[in-house]
Amino acid sequence: MESNNIVSKVLVHESCAEALACLKVFCQEQHLVGLKDTKKSIMDIFHGHTDLGAGFLYEGSDIDGVSGLEVGARIRKIRPELPLFLRRDSLDTPLPSEYESVFAGCYTIRDMDKLKSLVEHHLFSTYYPMPLIRGVQELSNEAFHTTIRNVRVECDAPYMVKDQVIYGELFSLIPLESHWCRGFMMLQTTESEMMQMIANGHTSLCNDAPSFRDVNHILNEITNMVWGGIKSRFFINDDAGNENEIGNKIHVPILVNHGRKFISFGTTEPHLCFRYVIQSENDDSPPIEIYQKMIFNLSWQPELFKEIEQAVDDMVDSGELEFF
Repeated sequence: MESNNIVSKVLVHESCAEALACLKVFCQEQHLVGLKDTKKSIMDIFHGHTDLGAGFLYEGSDIDGVSGLEVGARIRKIRPELPLFLRRDSLDTPLPSEYESVFAGCYTIRDMDKLKSLVEHHLFSTYYPMPLIRGVQELSNEAFHTTIRNVRVECDAPYMVKDQVIYGELFSLIPLESHWCRGFMMLQTTESEMMQMIANGHTSLCNDAPSFRDVNHILNEITNMVWGGIKSRFFINDDAGNENEIGNKIHVPILVNHGRKFISFGTTEPHLCFRYVIQSENDDSPPIEIYQKMIFNLSWQPELFKEIEQAVDDMVDSGELEFF
């Protein structure tokens, strides 16, 4: 699935029918996928794996009698990177001082432009060229089909996430470095579904009782294949003249907390995320969910982005390459 728009999933914690109607229209206009907590406790949702870009809360009490101020404070403790927007009845009075740092901003349903500016600032301030989006999807799809045979691959619309949670037990991490970007790509998935695909003969590994090392091998192969495709298509002339720059490059620590399934790249910038579902054509294996996340935390200059096709045309025009 390809999309001309990057979306973001947001949690809506509201009980007012009028506000819900306004937010539904707002989400559709702003390319937001609104998720409303229903049966589950809102805190259960945040303790689980839920990739979110933001949370929309109301300052008054919810059906459990807990104010949005207190809900926001609880969320802030476990997901401090997640921007929270608070709907208030009036902006005439300031928030209590103890809650000022909890929320990214406040708004009223009479002034949705205020909320729009908050969303643009906190979620969609980073521009991603659509050729890059489509290229990553195409290259990833090719890698999945090459590595895992006789499967169907579905891809959700690309979306932005502020969450720094890790999905599953297994993730690969590889640097992305070019003259126009520096960061990382992650692939995150679960182990058991991948093992079943291997056991049922969907990969090059002939092993009906695969181990975690076999799963590692397949994920590494996919990661390298996607990385190689991205490098060939989007990283142009980056091998020449950059040797002297290596020592001057800035690096930041990457922190991983396995117990809390948390990873930090030293920035609060949102991640660009793709969710793929890989299903066997004969349904002999459970589907595999793979989350692909890209974070350009060290350098991001999309104005310098240029596709390899244009570079090839330039080389042909200059005589460096010729068609045969």
